[in-house]
Amino acid sequence: MSPELPSNKEIIERCRKRLDRAEYLPLVEEMGEILVSQPNFSEGFFAVGYAKMKLGDLPKAARYFSKCVRLKPHSISFYRPYFQVLWSLQRRDELQGALDVLLHNNVKGPDADFLRGSWLYRLGRSREARSLLLCAISAAPNRGDLHLIFGMAALEDGDGDVGRMSLRSAIVLEPGAAGAYQSLGVSLEQSLDLPKARRILNLGLLLGNEQCAFPLTRVLKGLNRFEESVSVALNTGLDRLHFRSGVTVGSLDRSGIVDFDGYDFHGAAEIEAAELFEFPAPFAEKATADKKWHFQARAIDFFPRSVEDFTDLQNLVRDHVIARSVPDQPLFPLNSNVLTMGSCFAGHLRKRLIAKRKSTELISVPEGLNNTFALRQFIDWSLTGNVDSSAFWYDQHEDGGIEQWMPPAEQSFYREKFGTFDGFVITIGLSEIWRDRETGGVFWRGVPQAIFDDGRHTFQISSVEENTDNLLAIVELVRRHCGPKPVIFTLSPVPLIATHRTDVSCMLADSVSKSILRVAIDQVMRKRLENVYYWPAFEIVRWASGHAPYRAFGDDDGAPRHVNDSHVSAIIDAFIEHFFLED
Repeated sequence: MSPELPSNKEIIERCRKRLDRAEYLPLVEEMGEILVSQPNFSEGFFAVGYAKMKLGDLPKAARYFSKCVRLKPHSISFYRPYFQVLWSLQRRDELQGALDVLLHNNVKGPDADFLRGSWLYRLGRSREARSLLLCAISAAPNRGDLHLIFGMAALEDGDGDVGRMSLRSAIVLEPGAAGAYQSLGVSLEQSLDLPKARRILNLGLLLGNEQCAFPLTRVLKGLNRFEESVSVALNTGLDRLHFRSGVTVGSLDRSGIVDFDGYDFHGAAEIEAAELFEFPAPFAEKATADKKWHFQARAIDFFPRSVEDFTDLQNLVRDHVIARSVPDQPLFPLNSNVLTMGSCFAGHLRKRLIAKRKSTELISVPEGLNNTFALRQFIDWSLTGNVDSSAFWYDQHEDGGIEQWMPPAEQSFYREKFGTFDGFVITIGLSEIWRDRETGGVFWRGVPQAIFDDGRHTFQISSVEENTDNLLAIVELVRRHCGPKPVIFTLSPVPLIATHRTDVSCMLADSVSKSILRVAIDQVMRKRLENVYYWPAFEIVRWASGHAPYRAFGDDDGAPRHVNDSHVSAIIDAFIEHFFLED
């Protein structure tokens, strides 16, 4: 009795083991006999085609892959290696024909559309590629590889804005995908946005894509950073660069298109034998993956890499501070009426906006609104008439006197005016508060000496949770009574003038006070509330100044708590640029 022939499943398992051990020749010899008796065994032809490809016999590999496609024209896995081999053999006509067969196959899903779209793009059919990739993105919006190829196809199709937007999405979703940085950086360079191109290409180079090096040298040259340009060239081995009078001149012939073969597409390697054989693909060649840092599919941003990034305040604000914190389009038309309120820094905002001929509020706003409790109380009263805590509305006037603040108009007037504002800029400054033990109410600033009761009034440090609740309540009040108008929170960079804490110095107390408020704002922003923004005036003044060759305080009047006019101007100019429509 002749021995029982192995099943196809057993044959596939043997192929898996041989591929794992790189036993390509034995696999080809063994499968040769089997395929004679099983001329429709598509998986067997695939295994031999893959082995031939690994052995470098691309013409025969193409022949076997062609059989796979004819036997199973709906199998996406068969097309991937077939296309790659035909591309390597420069058989464009045959590749075009095989791609057209795949295009007419009724195979659905983002993987199929990705394969079709990526090869259409590679073959110069960018407009057709965009249509398919857009369908894939609609089905799988969180795949960075789809956004990457769609972005490159859009750039190739002459749609720079859409292309750059899609490439940014690819970077956000797959921050370790270095290839996207090159395409985006080159596009930004071509659109003459050299500062952003420099930043993006730097990130790509940092993530290991050395193809970012050559365009980066061009961008640096355009920014007159000649020494840095030369340094990049030397550190990345661009030995075909010439150096003339300290100016980098590129003679290296590099394409502006990302290295398609070098990008590790999410879930879409060139050949997916795992789908076919149900075992890890031996050709994936991930041996070096464990030597790289892991990047989760989330937004990633880097701290400025050079001290020179801090030399120009306006560029620093634009490139390294406000990114991701501003709306995609300006919110306010010309001469919009915006209410600015909060700590004394809000007064700076108000004055600068007036100087820029931007309207500000038409109501009297007390200066003492410097903590979230006071701001919530004032807005609540203005919109609802609630006066439960009005006894704590004490403010300090210009003559230094302490008096209970009384609104100069009826509450109905304030309610009506609030409805006319186009937006609200709310600045907070203090987390240190004075509280009434009996009522739980919080004073606007401090307790007037005339009413201070040691047994009743207590100094406290408000919590992150309390301040978060107050800010969310402010947003809810505005939404309920004024509609979905923009609410922009800022944190005053002005330090504490003094602290009532007895355990630490004023400087340490100031750090804690600002940190509590900053975390509270961040808690609000992480809720992704519609039309709620954070304007990072605090970071522009306090966080960046420690790295800059200039001071942020005291240059104008010698007062170490007064922000320099140059910083205020930079803050307001950037704010107007991103929140107000151009004149």
